[in-house]
Amino acid sequence: MNPRSPLPPPPTDSAYVAHLWDFPHLTLAIFGMQAQSPEGYALYEMAGIPAQMEEALAKAEGLLCVRFFPEGNGGIQLQYWRSHDDLARFARQMPHTAWWKWLMNHRGQGFSFLSTHRF
Repeated sequence: MNPRSPLPPPPTDSAYVAHLWDFPHLTLAIFGMQAQSPEGYALYEMAGIPAQMEEALAKAEGLLCVRFFPEGNGGIQLQYWRSHDDLARFARQMPHTAWWKWLMNHRGQGFSFLSTHRF
């Protein structure tokens, strides 16, 4: 979660309404990761990506909130960005570009990764 905008967890016993009108250019980035083996996840961790990601997201300009939904041997991460421009700027910087290069170079080595974004 982005420490600059801590949010309480959404309620589980009632409806949850976000104030999206406050962010007319809101962009939602959706990432999923699944480890097919303990060795695959160990390889990912040894690359330092989880720790680097936490640090980089904590200071990312325009990142409003991050929600993680663990599931089995992976999970989904939702990133709420103030605008597509903010997301695109972050995506073109280090360490993000290095993560993508690493993920592309290590496809099929015990984990899979999914990414998409919506406006």
